Amino acid sequence: MMRIVSSGARSARAISFALIFVAGAAQAQTAEGESAAAESAVEADAATDATAEAEAVAKKEEKPPMVADEGTKAKLAADPRFTVPPPTLDATTHDLILLKSGEWLQGDINGIRDDTIDFDSVVLEDIGIDLDDVKEIHANRVHTYRFEGRRDILMGPARMNEDIFVIDGEERPRAAFMSQVPGKPREVNFWNGGLSLGYSVRSGNTDQSDLTARVELNRVTALTRFSNVYNAAFSTGTRDDGTNGTTANSHRLNSAFDYFMTNQLYLIVPAVEVFADEFQNIDLRITPSAGLGYEWLKRKRITSSVSATGGFQYTDLVSAEAGQSGTSNDGVVILGTSIETDPTKDIEWDTTYSVQLVPANLGQTNHHLESIFSIDLFFDLDFDVSFIWDRIEDPAADVDGNVPEQNDYRLTFGVGWDF
Repeated sequence: MMRIVSSGARSARAISFALIFVAGAAQAQTAEGESAAAESAVEADAATDATAEAEAVAKKEEKPPMVADEGTKAKLAADPRFTVPPPTLDATTHDLILLKSGEWLQGDINGIRDDTIDFDSVVLEDIGIDLDDVKEIHANRVHTYRFEGRRDILMGPARMNEDIFVIDGEERPRAAFMSQVPGKPREVNFWNGGLSLGYSVRSGNTDQSDLTARVELNRVTALTRFSNVYNAAFSTGTRDDGTNGTTANSHRLNSAFDYFMTNQLYLIVPAVEVFADEFQNIDLRITPSAGLGYEWLKRKRITSSVSATGGFQYTDLVSAEAGQSGTSNDGVVILGTSIETDPTKDIEWDTTYSVQLVPANLGQTNHHLESIFSIDLFFDLDFDVSFIWDRIEDPAADVDGNVPEQNDYRLTFGVGWDF
């Protein structure tokens, strides 16, 4: 039987630490972008912000036009390597896509990532198009394109066929294409994320309610990735001693800043995990670390990476047995892996696993696995099925001598929103 204690202050404390780190990292990212934008093209060559890179490489005006000038459009239209669009299509204010089936689509490209074109069609509205199904792209509007290579970013009107990209007169192989953002890079284009909520109520022999939440917020540029994931679970119902009250109260925030040194190898500095779970007898556990990550597999519908970091772990217990310390400070080695799959256009299955090894006290070694299966519903809404497993090798007993279970499992169903 576990000892039940008040958790409001602890949850607020854990969340406060989490928000301080996220706010500090976000402020550093914003300051980075403002500083880079103020530098000249020569100074920008050393900057890491994608906006500064695009300005330095493309050497454009402060505010480039959204549509190419007449001379550039005429030059692109005269290139014999590309198909002439039907005269009924408006290639002046819209982007055109020629599918391998021979069909033309007219609309606006809102971005290309992971070999999928986010396309706002004049007729079909918002649709996703596999890049493999596209024969040509005709974009007289100004967009920003990234290719393999740390600083290979071009901005301008473009043409693409099955072999090459031609962007404002410069050519790149189609096989080297990585991603595209509409127009000149703006801060809003660097951010993406999602929110997932699950809730269940049971009544009868057992009265219980469960609430789970997952929030993800990422900032991705050509060279950097700032990722944040927050998981929370709260339940009320009948406890082991027959009384009613809180039966689950868990909070976890993982944040990391990655700097890509190559297309696959990246530096993780810093990373931090903030964790609190009163039923695991953990009031607060903070684990800052730094290390390396490597994306060893990157295919159209599957990507996978591994990471290794080292750092420090501070643990504060809810309570401890007489004669035992309620706090600890230890070195930690963290090994992790992730795999992201897209079996179909409407299904995603993402799994992450990490183990925090504490050499000085292996009993504090802990594991965390999270697997999310998502099915697209409509608009940006998903149906999510999540499985989470947490394990502590040797949980610490509380002041009454009660020892928490080693393993915690959670299976949740909910609705998610991606942006």
